[in-house]
Amino acid sequence: MPFYRLRDAQIARTGYVVFRGDGGSVVYAVFPARDVHCDESALLALLAEVDAAYVDYPDGTELRIEARCEGELLPGSADGAVARSEGWVHPQLVRDGWHERIRQRIGLVTLDATTR
Repeated sequence: MPFYRLRDAQIARTGYVVFRGDGGSVVYAVFPARDVHCDESALLALLAEVDAAYVDYPDGTELRIEARCEGELLPGSADGAVARSEGWVHPQLVRDGWHERIRQRIGLVTLDATTR
């Protein structure tokens, strides 16, 4: 179930922010909306930056704000994206140091860099 506004997802226990790229087939990151401390425009800018570094298909990015259960595997995710309370970042982005940039830009203090 999608939320229509970030604020609604931040209030709900089940609200997650999902960065998708390559036409939605790649999940870059998943994190609880309640831990996001920036607005949607900042999230979109960060998503565009991540996508430009990897796929560079700007029309294929999606910022999704949706309800997920803890531990739920995201559908259509060949890369093992999981909704976790500590967040999840694609393993390639972790290897390339993006987890720190994401964490700093959105203020997500609970994201564990070793989470895969």
